[in-house]
Amino acid sequence: MYCCDFWIIFLLFTLSPSLAVEDRFNFYQRNIFRSENRIVGGEFVDITKVPCQVSVQYLNRNTHLNTHLCGGSILNERFILTAAHCFDMIPLQLVSVYIGSNSTKENGTSFNVTHVNIHPNYKAYDYDFTILELSENITFNERQKPAVLPKNQEDIPDGALLRTSGWGETQNANESNKFLRGVEVVKINQNLCNQAYSGDITDRMVCAGFMEGGKDSCQGDSGGPLLMGNLLVGVVSWGEDCACPGYPGVYAKVSSVRQWIRNITGL
Repeated sequence: MYCCDFWIIFLLFTLSPSLAVEDRFNFYQRNIFRSENRIVGGEFVDITKVPCQVSVQYLNRNTHLNTHLCGGSILNERFILTAAHCFDMIPLQLVSVYIGSNSTKENGTSFNVTHVNIHPNYKAYDYDFTILELSENITFNERQKPAVLPKNQEDIPDGALLRTSGWGETQNANESNKFLRGVEVVKINQNLCNQAYSGDITDRMVCAGFMEGGKDSCQGDSGGPLLMGNLLVGVVSWGEDCACPGYPGVYAKVSSVRQWIRNITGL
């Protein structure tokens, strides 16, 4: 974690104890992880092209409406994979999952969450995984179906073409954020990425983007999928600023926790 992150957390909890949970969470997400929901340099993508994509939501107690929190990926008819840091400040009983739509608010189906399985080794950026168990089974169709899971410790080659997707701000007034957007990125060499981030990249992380910047999952749906075709390579996790030159996006590497996923889901 970078030095500025410690000061953000300090200010958040010591100087602003009276803030509502939702307000503290929004401040935290804007300043530390990639949950301000921005896909930069991307384009509209139909949910049928990424049918594993879901919106993880929480009940905002100020508005009494379900609000987009993070992205996620369908593992099977009962389980969703997302990022652990999405739940650092949200009461778990407020969480739901919205499935099968280009929007986070209409033409989809909402599912209650019965259990939140945060990876037991999660700490700061590392092991940034959570599996959500739904209250009922998903019925699969062209708009909602599971991603393909990698083999245990499976690697993909440097330069492989990947896609990430999500909802939210685009940093471009001419690009609507109402519907799902996606961007193509490439897998970055692990050593090169580790050098860029001063040794903070672990074996549970994979980097993707462009070293020259310009395209990224930048603060763009933490928990959402990083896909190679239908293969779920990563979970949107963290990074330095937004499509910043020299700093690719960092994703939680799904193959690194393949046995943990199997233990919970049976997959």
